Amino acid sequence: MRRPAYSSPSLYSIAMNQKIDVDNRICLRVYYRTADNLLKQANIYREEKNLKDLFVMLLRYSFLVSETIPSHSDYQTLCPKERSLHMKKVHGVLDELETLKPKVSRQMFDPMTPPSSSLKLQPSPPSIMARVQPEALPVSPSKVADPRPGPHKLSEDGLPGSNSYRDLHIPVKIMEDFLKLARENTAKNLETCGILVGPLENSAFRINTLIIPKQTSTSYSCEALNEEEIFDVQAKHSVFPLGWIHTHPTQTCFMSSIDLHTQYAYQIMLPEAIAIVMAPTDTSSPHGIFHLSDPGGVSVIRNCQQRGFHSHEEPEDGTPIYEHCSHVYMNSNLKFDVVDLRRDEQQSTLFNKQPSVIFLRTPAIAEPAPRAIVLTGAAALSTIIGPSLVFFSSSPYV
Repeated sequence: MRRPAYSSPSLYSIAMNQKIDVDNRICLRVYYRTADNLLKQANIYREEKNLKDLFVMLLRYSFLVSETIPSHSDYQTLCPKERSLHMKKVHGVLDELETLKPKVSRQMFDPMTPPSSSLKLQPSPPSIMARVQPEALPVSPSKVADPRPGPHKLSEDGLPGSNSYRDLHIPVKIMEDFLKLARENTAKNLETCGILVGPLENSAFRINTLIIPKQTSTSYSCEALNEEEIFDVQAKHSVFPLGWIHTHPTQTCFMSSIDLHTQYAYQIMLPEAIAIVMAPTDTSSPHGIFHLSDPGGVSVIRNCQQRGFHSHEEPEDGTPIYEHCSHVYMNSNLKFDVVDLRRDEQQSTLFNKQPSVIFLRTPAIAEPAPRAIVLTGAAALSTIIGPSLVFFSSSPYV
């Protein structure tokens, strides 16, 4: 398949940064859904006349469809309808890239042109985030240290790299209200999980919906059920999966090895995706907003074939394997909705979450299983990237 030519070294650098390595542990359908989401983001940038970010999203899509997906081990046997659809769409995308290329190249070297979201250095988090930062403590027996926040860097030429992020705004009350929804489970030492979704507007993501899926829980795991319901909600409200949230009922606030694999599955599909850990009994750090360091942490998890609880080596570049997010803003002006799918089907409704709090019945609960591997302070919530996208249980892949 043809690909656009890049006469400008800067455009070539952008192109190289949009490549996504295939991971055969991730279900093929997930890659196609990621392709759909990239086109949705491109449509938003097109409507906003944001040519630079439009160019970047179309580049990312073209590499995903023409190189990453065809390299997947299931490419020839699964999802024939999606394969045919996207192979047709990618030709139009390549034509548009050729049209955009000279315009974007001129804008990049025009000093009067403001930077796009893909090119700017993300600012430090606001002061409210300071309360999220715990002291650095070892996570025994893992070799991974607790996260340390640090500034994200641009590449030397100032172009977008894998570690430059668009801003992500979180409603201030969403964590507090999630804990209230999880209160009954927490009292029984059972985990609760949720999915964070929202729109892309003016080159920034805004979480505006918390989805509580049907789920079964133990003291160290939570499994979401009926994942198609989750996608129905996302499609109905035209929102993107921006991350996930879960409780550690009695554990401390950090990411277990399984949590790291869960976050990897989100983050390789959307670099801005976050993981929120709520640890109500951890008085020093009751909550944290994390992501994998990139490229260090992402590379470690990509190359890790282990499942369940296990230790990870530190990244070769010396960074922590995961860290506090510096692209996140706690926004007191954001409203959000809760879709609690644990309720009976006829009662599942969209609730506006300002200012009231909705108390809903506890999900079906599984009996706690015996702990097979001891990892002090770890909670075993995981996302299975399975037939569709999101499951939470003891294994991150199928």
